[in-house]
Amino acid sequence: LLLLAEIFLIFRPLENQVVNAITTSQQARDFAEKQQQKAEQASKAKSQFLANMSHELRTPLNGILGMIELSADEKKEATRFDYLNKAKSSGKHLLSIINDILDISKIEAEKLTIENFPFSLHKLLDDCLAPIAILCQKKQLNFEYENQETLPEWVSGDPIRISQVLHNILSNAVKFTPQGTIKVSVICEPAPIEASTDYNLIIVINDSGIGIAEEKLEQIFEKFTQADASTTRRFGGTGLGLNIARELVLLMQGHIEISSEVDFGTEFVITIPLQQVAAPPSQVIDNNAQTIKVAIIDDLASSRQYLSLVLERAQVQVVEFDSGVAFIEQLKHNNFAVDVVIIDFHMPELDGLETVQLIREQNLLPNIPFILISAASDQYIFNREQQNWFRAILTKPVDESHLLGLIAETLQPVATKRSLNVLIAEDNKVSALVVIKMVEKLGHQVTWVKDGVEVVDALTNPNTFDLVLMDINMPNRDGYQAANIIRQEMQLTIPIVALTANAFREDVERAKANGMNEHLSKPIIFEKLQKVLDGFA
Repeated sequence: LLLLAEIFLIFRPLENQVVNAITTSQQARDFAEKQQQKAEQASKAKSQFLANMSHELRTPLNGILGMIELSADEKKEATRFDYLNKAKSSGKHLLSIINDILDISKIEAEKLTIENFPFSLHKLLDDCLAPIAILCQKKQLNFEYENQETLPEWVSGDPIRISQVLHNILSNAVKFTPQGTIKVSVICEPAPIEASTDYNLIIVINDSGIGIAEEKLEQIFEKFTQADASTTRRFGGTGLGLNIARELVLLMQGHIEISSEVDFGTEFVITIPLQQVAAPPSQVIDNNAQTIKVAIIDDLASSRQYLSLVLERAQVQVVEFDSGVAFIEQLKHNNFAVDVVIIDFHMPELDGLETVQLIREQNLLPNIPFILISAASDQYIFNREQQNWFRAILTKPVDESHLLGLIAETLQPVATKRSLNVLIAEDNKVSALVVIKMVEKLGHQVTWVKDGVEVVDALTNPNTFDLVLMDINMPNRDGYQAANIIRQEMQLTIPIVALTANAFREDVERAKANGMNEHLSKPIIFEKLQKVLDGFA
């Protein structure tokens, strides 16, 4: 018995160690199995994502190629234009997908940087909400917007990334809401005392859409994961938008909260810290600005607020109307006079074009200039007579100085801008043709060269050209090298505008460091090119 007791005492600790070892081994196996399951799920989700991405890329690409092929054989000008407009829309959609992929890549590589510079908060909200309001109108959804009356006018942060976050979440809200309402509420709260910022911008987005099950809420922010794979088949999309939105908000030191109920809708609460800054000096239209009265006609409250702030800071009198119908009623029943009318294109009941047509037919406001503003490039679907109804047709986002300068111009006799002799350097024939036709459409003369060597040779007589539009990636001598020679060796001050597919901050800085005046990223947007050329004309 004594011997058995001694053996028991000796082996009892070993028994505990064996049990512990077995338990630990089992836990390790369980953990390994769970990790393997997660890896398999992630791999499966990634494979589904890549398959879906292939579909999402091919669909707009097929639209571009198909519509262009149809337009080539179409005899009717109106039908051909419709085909080309659809090709353009598909191209924009393809570009947005590529931008999402690039953003995800930069986020994963930890190379996406957040900017910090002053911007108009009201302008940002208007630029973001106007296209969404149009989507809601087309889908017959109600769109509601409310904001705090004391929102700061100017703040410091990254407006491009804030806009991207709002666009991604609002686009999702519209997509997954078959009927009902999209509502956006905006407030600014003072930041905590210990914070390094002044405000927390809080944006609440509600929809009455299909909703998300509680157990799947966390999944919607994960990479390569959908809350429900069937939604991809039903509604389309890459599934990258919400992941990008969350990562951007986190990079801006903010956070996103989500709550949802199946069949009743979803609520996102976005909080982003911002610093308040002083508003820049406002451009004054002229010494008699206080006597100028401008009517703003727009159904979207955020648009009216932004335009009113811009004009009132320039000491211009403003009167607002939320519809074309209300404006026409005012003209008919009151002794009402204005100097300029700014009207939105997309409005219910009467759109901007229909409103102006009625005013012209009834001669309610003779000889008063109209400026048309739209959230989409709709001016190209107007015929020449309709375009002549307007002193200018602008596409949002509308730059403050551009708008004020335009109003000043509309109050003066119509003047012709100087025609420029533009030197275009582009090695790709198709890209060159696109830029050449855009520049010629704006009334300027064009000379085309194919690389940086030919640019320098063409500028041996510096008085021949007024402006250089130069691609960066060219054979023999790239755009940076050519610009450096033009500035350093030739000592020329001719304006140089970089045209490049490189749209990152470091590319813009490098262009400026080599003496370039402006930077336009490809694909070239006609309105942006026009603004740059107008500045030099």
